[in-house]
Amino acid sequence: SGINAEYGGMFYEGVVVFRDKTETFTACNNKAGDDEALAVCQNLGFTNGFLASAARYSDMGRRRKQEPANTFPAMARTTLDCGTGADDVWEDCSMKEYPDEATVPCFTGQELAVQCYMRDWEFQVTRIDPMLKVRDTGIRGRVTCSVMAQQYGLDIDARSKVQMSLVNVDGTSVEYVEEDMRYKRRSNMFMAKIRPQDDVKRNCFACVASIRGNNNDFFDVQVEVDGCKMDRSDALDAVNNWMKTNPFKPKPTD
Repeated sequence: SGINAEYGGMFYEGVVVFRDKTETFTACNNKAGDDEALAVCQNLGFTNGFLASAARYSDMGRRRKQEPANTFPAMARTTLDCGTGADDVWEDCSMKEYPDEATVPCFTGQELAVQCYMRDWEFQVTRIDPMLKVRDTGIRGRVTCSVMAQQYGLDIDARSKVQMSLVNVDGTSVEYVEEDMRYKRRSNMFMAKIRPQDDVKRNCFACVASIRGNNNDFFDVQVEVDGCKMDRSDALDAVNNWMKTNPFKPKPTD
């Protein structure tokens, strides 16, 4: 027997498809709640999850207007019932035969679907990439920074919700190079351009991601590797201390 979340485009979300020795089927979401979603997701190896709308996934396979929407396996069960703490759908939960044991009909779009995740909140600067040339007149080039930001397993909109700043660290001193870096949606990263006339000093660059509208309560830092002229752990400590004591508040969401 097996269970998967399918048709969602990602392995951690989608319509729940059950497989036993004789059939492959979906289940109606009738009376399913938090315990049932959690049991399904833990059965799939995740720590948490919630119910999702099957209607969202019915269109996942339609990349062009002339292509048909996804067709799910037939609904053959209903009223999935899992007690608190259940983590094995086959052993700890019960289902009724559909339609023979159903008390209400189920319609297309009412298939049981879930969104699974490992952590409530994940926020991390994943990369800093300085592409700079040092000339007699100064520094020229750009620095790009990438961030991973998810709440309950769903990506948040980095452009509107995240502020990325580029700073220079020199000892315990931290100064902005670019306070609000420009977001590039196509490449999903933030970018700061540096020109000789900007008179930028580079001792050790770091990317600082924060949530717009919050008083530095949620942030993450990534220090450059090759170009840093001081101990990277000391640079990280300096930025962390600076963020915790800096009165600056990230700019609010547009």
